[in-house]
Amino acid sequence: MKPNFIVFTELCKEKKVPYRMIQDCRNLLEIQSRDGKSHLFIAGSTPFNSQSVCSLCRDKEFFYNYYKASIKMPKTRGFVKPTCSEEWREYLKFKTIDEVVEEGEKNFTYPFVTKMNKGSQGKCVFKVNNNTEFRESLEEIYKEDYVALVQEYVDIKSEYRIIYLNKKLMFAYKKNNENAAFVGNMSPLHFAGAYAEIVDNQNLLTSFDNFVQPMLAQNDIPYCGLDVVLDKENKMWLIEGNASPAFGYFLQNPKGHDILKSLYTEMFKSLNILPQNERSCLTDILQKGKSY
Repeated sequence: MKPNFIVFTELCKEKKVPYRMIQDCRNLLEIQSRDGKSHLFIAGSTPFNSQSVCSLCRDKEFFYNYYKASIKMPKTRGFVKPTCSEEWREYLKFKTIDEVVEEGEKNFTYPFVTKMNKGSQGKCVFKVNNNTEFRESLEEIYKEDYVALVQEYVDIKSEYRIIYLNKKLMFAYKKNNENAAFVGNMSPLHFAGAYAEIVDNQNLLTSFDNFVQPMLAQNDIPYCGLDVVLDKENKMWLIEGNASPAFGYFLQNPKGHDILKSLYTEMFKSLNILPQNERSCLTDILQKGKSY
C-alpha cells in the first residue's frame, strides 16, 4: 500500500467514512460522497484532475510550452530520438545524434540540463558541461524515452514542492539537501541525508502564491505539486508540475502525517464526502512550532 493510502484509510476510519479497498495491492480506493456519488483514488491519482491536465503535467515539453508565457521557467526544448519508431517519424527534425547535439549547442550555453521528457524522481537528469557529456546523456535518455529535453541551467540555491488544491496553497516544503551527499541522482530528496522541511515562513508562502497565480489564472490544475526553485539571486523559477504528487519523503517528517491528513480532509470536503464545516486543522499544524 502506498504511504498516502495509509493516511487516506486512517482518515476514513476516524471520520466514519465508508470506503472500499480494491485489489490485493490496496492502491485502489473507492469512497462515496454523502449524495451517493462514487470517487476513485488510484495510487497517486485523485478525482480532481482531468485526463488532459494529467497528460499536460506528464509531458514536460507540453507543460513548458503551455505555461512559459505566464510564469518564469527555464528555457526548454525537446528532441525526438533519431532512431524512433515509425509512429513518431513525422515529428523527427534531427535525424542523427550529431544533428541533435549541433542544434542543442546552437540554442543553449554550457552548462545546461538534459532529462527525459516523461521522467520522474530524478531519473536520467544530467547537468552537462561539454560536448562529450551532452552526447553521453542523450544516449542514456534515449534508452528510456523517445524525447530528450535540453533545459537552461538554473544555479539553484533551494528547491521547494508547493501543494495546491482548488487554487489554494495548502502547504509547501523545502527539499533540504544542504548537508546531504550526492549519490548520482540530481533530485534533491534523493541525496543521502536529505529531508523534507516544512515551510512555515508566511512571507515566503505568500511569495510562492503570488508567483504561481498567473499560471493558475491561465489554466488551473485543480490538484498539483509544483516544483519551484530559488536561484542564487533569490529569483523564483517553476521547474515542473505534478498532477499526482507523492509524499513518501514528506511523511518522514514528524509533522507530515497530520498535514497530509488535513489535506485529505480538505479534499473530502470538496468532494462532499465530509461536510463543509469539518475542521482540518491545517493552519494550526503549520503554525505549531518553528523547527521541523
